[in-house]
Amino acid sequence: MLACGGCGLSSYQNNSTGVQLFEQGNYDGAARRFQQSIADDPAFADGYYNLASTHHRLWKLRGTPNDAAQAEQLYRLSIDRDAEHREAYRGLATLMSEQGRSKDAFALIGNWATRSANPAEARVELASLYQEYNDYASAQARLREAIELDPRNARAFAALAQLQEHIGDPSQALTNYARSLDLDRAQPEVEQRIASLHSLQGANIFAPAANPSTRTAATPPAMARY
Repeated sequence: MLACGGCGLSSYQNNSTGVQLFEQGNYDGAARRFQQSIADDPAFADGYYNLASTHHRLWKLRGTPNDAAQAEQLYRLSIDRDAEHREAYRGLATLMSEQGRSKDAFALIGNWATRSANPAEARVELASLYQEYNDYASAQARLREAIELDPRNARAFAALAQLQEHIGDPSQALTNYARSLDLDRAQPEVEQRIASLHSLQGANIFAPAANPSTRTAATPPAMARY
Protein backbone atom coordinates (compact mmCIF):
# COMPACT_ATOMS: atom_id res chain seq x y z
CA MET A 1 0.00 0.00 0.00
CA LEU A 2 2.81 2.42 0.81
CA ALA A 3 4.13 1.99 -2.73
CA CYS A 4 0.85 2.92 -4.39
CA GLY A 5 1.39 6.67 -4.49
CA GLY A 6 -0.18 9.57 -2.65
CA CYS A 7 -3.77 8.35 -2.71
CA GLY A 8 -2.82 4.94 -1.41
CA LEU A 9 -0.68 6.40 1.35
CA SER A 10 -3.44 8.76 2.45
CA SER A 11 -5.96 5.91 2.48
CA TYR A 12 -3.58 3.78 4.56
CA GLN A 13 -2.94 6.56 7.05
CA ASN A 14 -6.63 7.36 7.52
CA ASN A 15 -7.49 3.69 7.91
CA SER A 16 -4.68 3.14 10.42
CA THR A 17 -5.82 6.14 12.48
CA GLY A 18 -9.41 4.89 12.27
CA VAL A 19 -8.41 1.52 13.71
CA GLN A 20 -6.67 3.27 16.62
CA LEU A 21 -9.73 5.45 17.31
CA PHE A 22 -12.00 2.39 17.14
CA GLU A 23 -9.88 0.57 19.71
CA GLN A 24 -10.08 3.67 21.95
CA GLY A 25 -13.88 3.65 21.74
CA ASN A 26 -14.08 6.80 19.64
CA TYR A 27 -16.43 5.28 17.06
CA ASP A 28 -17.64 8.53 15.49
CA GLY A 29 -14.05 9.63 14.96
CA ALA A 30 -13.15 6.22 13.58
CA ALA A 31 -16.07 6.35 11.15
CA ARG A 32 -14.91 9.70 9.80
CA ARG A 33 -11.41 8.34 9.21
CA PHE A 34 -12.70 5.20 7.49
CA GLN A 35 -14.98 7.33 5.30
CA GLN A 36 -11.99 9.42 4.27
CA SER A 37 -9.97 6.27 3.61
CA ILE A 38 -12.68 5.06 1.22
CA ALA A 39 -12.87 8.48 -0.44
CA ASP A 40 -9.11 8.34 -1.00
CA ASP A 41 -9.31 4.84 -2.47
CA PRO A 42 -12.82 3.67 -3.47
CA ALA A 43 -11.48 0.18 -4.26
CA PHE A 44 -10.11 -0.34 -0.73
CA ALA A 45 -12.10 -3.33 0.59
CA ASP A 46 -10.68 -3.09 4.12
CA GLY A 47 -11.89 0.49 4.42
CA TYR A 48 -15.47 -0.60 3.75
CA TYR A 49 -15.07 -3.51 6.17
CA ASN A 50 -13.76 -1.30 8.96
CA LEU A 51 -16.51 1.27 8.43
CA ALA A 52 -19.05 -1.56 8.47
CA SER A 53 -17.57 -2.83 11.74
CA THR A 54 -17.91 0.64 13.23
CA HIS A 55 -21.58 0.94 12.29
CA HIS A 56 -22.09 -2.60 13.57
CA ARG A 57 -20.68 -1.59 16.95
CA LEU A 58 -22.77 1.62 17.00
CA TRP A 59 -25.91 -0.40 16.26
CA LYS A 60 -25.19 -2.68 19.20
CA LEU A 61 -24.57 0.31 21.45
CA ARG A 62 -27.43 2.53 20.27
CA GLY A 63 -29.90 0.13 18.72
CA THR A 64 -30.33 2.45 15.75
CA PRO A 65 -31.71 0.61 12.68
CA ASN A 66 -29.85 2.97 10.34
CA ASP A 67 -26.50 1.80 11.72
CA ALA A 68 -27.46 -1.82 11.12
CA ALA A 69 -28.55 -1.04 7.57
CA GLN A 70 -25.35 0.86 6.85
CA ALA A 71 -23.24 -1.94 8.33
CA GLU A 72 -24.90 -4.50 6.04
CA GLN A 73 -24.49 -2.32 2.96
CA LEU A 74 -20.83 -1.67 3.75
CA TYR A 75 -20.04 -5.33 4.43
CA ARG A 76 -21.51 -6.10 1.00
CA LEU A 77 -19.47 -3.33 -0.62
CA SER A 78 -16.33 -4.79 0.95
CA ILE A 79 -17.19 -8.20 -0.50
CA ASP A 80 -17.91 -6.60 -3.89
CA ARG A 81 -14.36 -5.28 -3.92
CA ASP A 82 -12.77 -8.44 -2.51
CA ALA A 83 -14.76 -11.61 -3.13
CA GLU A 84 -12.59 -13.49 -0.60
CA HIS A 85 -12.76 -10.96 2.25
CA ARG A 86 -13.22 -13.44 5.08
CA GLU A 87 -13.77 -10.82 7.78
CA ALA A 88 -16.50 -9.10 5.79
CA TYR A 89 -18.36 -12.37 5.27
CA ARG A 90 -17.98 -13.14 8.94
CA GLY A 91 -19.12 -9.70 10.05
CA LEU A 92 -22.17 -9.77 7.81
CA ALA A 93 -23.12 -13.28 8.94
CA THR A 94 -22.79 -12.20 12.57
CA LEU A 95 -24.97 -9.14 11.95
CA MET A 96 -27.63 -11.33 10.35
CA SER A 97 -27.55 -13.78 13.26
CA GLU A 98 -27.88 -10.95 15.77
CA GLN A 99 -30.95 -9.76 13.87
CA GLY A 100 -32.53 -13.23 14.05
CA ARG A 101 -31.77 -13.95 10.38
CA SER A 102 -29.98 -17.25 10.83
CA LYS A 103 -31.15 -18.62 7.47
CA ASP A 104 -29.66 -15.61 5.71
CA ALA A 105 -26.40 -16.04 7.62
CA PHE A 106 -26.06 -19.71 6.68
CA ALA A 107 -27.01 -18.98 3.06
CA LEU A 108 -24.38 -16.22 2.86
CA ILE A 109 -21.51 -18.37 4.15
CA GLY A 110 -22.76 -21.51 2.42
CA ASN A 111 -22.88 -19.78 -0.96
CA TRP A 112 -19.40 -18.39 -0.40
CA ALA A 113 -18.11 -21.87 0.47
CA THR A 114 -19.58 -23.20 -2.78
CA ARG A 115 -18.06 -20.62 -5.11
CA SER A 116 -14.97 -19.50 -3.18
CA ALA A 117 -11.52 -19.60 -4.74
CA ASN A 118 -10.37 -20.72 -1.28
CA PRO A 119 -13.08 -23.20 -0.26
CA ALA A 120 -11.16 -24.47 2.78
CA GLU A 121 -11.18 -21.03 4.44
CA ALA A 122 -14.86 -20.59 3.66
CA ARG A 123 -15.65 -23.94 5.28
CA VAL A 124 -13.77 -22.95 8.42
CA GLU A 125 -16.08 -19.94 8.69
CA LEU A 126 -19.14 -22.07 7.97
CA ALA A 127 -18.05 -24.47 10.71
CA SER A 128 -17.72 -21.56 13.13
CA LEU A 129 -21.26 -20.50 12.34
CA TYR A 130 -22.57 -24.03 12.95
CA GLN A 131 -20.67 -24.15 16.23
CA GLU A 132 -22.29 -20.95 17.42
CA TYR A 133 -25.65 -22.63 16.91
CA ASN A 134 -24.43 -25.69 18.85
CA ASP A 135 -24.53 -27.94 15.77
CA TYR A 136 -21.21 -29.57 16.56
CA ALA A 137 -21.60 -32.49 14.16
CA SER A 138 -22.05 -30.17 11.18
CA ALA A 139 -19.21 -27.96 12.38
CA GLN A 140 -16.86 -30.91 12.64
CA ALA A 141 -17.89 -32.17 9.20
CA ARG A 142 -17.15 -28.80 7.60
CA LEU A 143 -13.74 -28.63 9.29
CA ARG A 144 -12.83 -32.09 8.05
CA GLU A 145 -13.87 -31.01 4.56
CA ALA A 146 -11.61 -27.97 4.91
CA ILE A 147 -8.67 -30.15 5.91
CA GLU A 148 -9.32 -32.53 3.03
CA LEU A 149 -9.35 -29.58 0.62
CA ASP A 150 -6.24 -28.00 2.16
CA PRO A 151 -4.19 -30.37 4.35
CA ARG A 152 -1.87 -27.50 5.27
CA ASN A 153 -4.55 -25.15 6.56
CA ALA A 154 -3.43 -24.32 10.11
CA ARG A 155 -6.68 -22.49 10.90
CA ALA A 156 -8.75 -25.56 10.10
CA PHE A 157 -6.69 -27.79 12.39
CA ALA A 158 -6.81 -25.22 15.21
CA ALA A 159 -10.57 -24.79 14.83
CA LEU A 160 -11.09 -28.56 14.84
CA ALA A 161 -8.94 -28.85 17.95
CA GLN A 162 -10.90 -26.10 19.69
CA LEU A 163 -14.15 -27.84 18.85
CA GLN A 164 -12.85 -31.22 20.05
CA GLU A 165 -11.66 -29.65 23.29
CA HIS A 166 -15.05 -28.03 23.77
CA ILE A 167 -17.00 -31.27 23.26
CA GLY A 168 -14.71 -33.25 25.58
CA ASP A 169 -12.12 -34.95 23.36
CA PRO A 170 -8.86 -33.46 24.69
CA SER A 171 -6.56 -36.14 23.26
CA GLN A 172 -7.67 -35.46 19.70
CA ALA A 173 -7.61 -31.73 20.46
CA LEU A 174 -3.95 -31.97 21.45
CA THR A 175 -3.13 -33.84 18.26
CA ASN A 176 -4.78 -31.23 16.07
CA TYR A 177 -3.43 -28.26 18.00
CA ALA A 178 0.05 -29.71 17.51
CA ARG A 179 -0.57 -30.21 13.80
CA SER A 180 -1.77 -26.61 13.48
CA LEU A 181 1.33 -25.33 15.27
CA ASP A 182 3.58 -27.41 13.03
CA LEU A 183 2.01 -25.69 10.02
CA ASP A 184 2.16 -22.18 11.49
CA ARG A 185 4.49 -21.48 14.41
CA ALA A 186 3.19 -17.93 14.89
CA GLN A 187 0.17 -18.95 16.96
CA PRO A 188 0.73 -18.07 20.63
CA GLU A 189 -2.90 -18.88 21.49
CA VAL A 190 -2.44 -22.43 20.14
CA GLU A 191 0.78 -22.80 22.14
CA GLN A 192 -1.15 -21.76 25.25
CA ARG A 193 -3.89 -24.33 24.63
CA ILE A 194 -1.30 -27.09 24.14
CA ALA A 195 0.47 -26.14 27.36
CA SER A 196 -2.84 -26.00 29.24
CA LEU A 197 -3.96 -29.40 27.97
CA HIS A 198 -0.59 -30.96 28.75
CA SER A 199 -0.85 -29.55 32.28
CA LEU A 200 -4.33 -30.97 32.75
CA GLN A 201 -3.23 -34.27 31.26
CA GLY A 202 -0.31 -34.47 33.69
CA ALA A 203 -2.68 -33.86 36.59
CA ASN A 204 -5.12 -36.37 35.08
CA ILE A 205 -7.70 -33.59 34.93
CA PHE A 206 -9.31 -32.46 31.74
CA ALA A 207 -11.63 -29.50 31.67
CA PRO A 208 -13.67 -28.59 28.61
CA ALA A 209 -12.69 -25.43 26.84
CA ALA A 210 -14.80 -22.38 27.44
CA ASN A 211 -17.53 -21.96 24.88
CA PRO A 212 -15.81 -20.11 22.04
CA SER A 213 -16.93 -16.53 22.03
CA THR A 214 -18.79 -15.34 19.00
CA ARG A 215 -16.40 -13.43 16.80
CA THR A 216 -18.30 -10.38 15.82
CA ALA A 217 -17.34 -7.40 13.80
CA ALA A 218 -18.56 -5.37 16.76
CA THR A 219 -15.22 -6.07 18.44
CA PRO A 220 -11.92 -4.74 17.12
CA PRO A 221 -10.31 -7.22 14.72
CA ALA A 222 -7.43 -9.20 16.21
CA MET A 223 -5.31 -7.98 13.31
CA ALA A 224 -6.24 -4.58 11.97
CA ARG A 225 -7.03 -4.72 8.29
CA TYR A 226 -4.79 -2.18 6.55
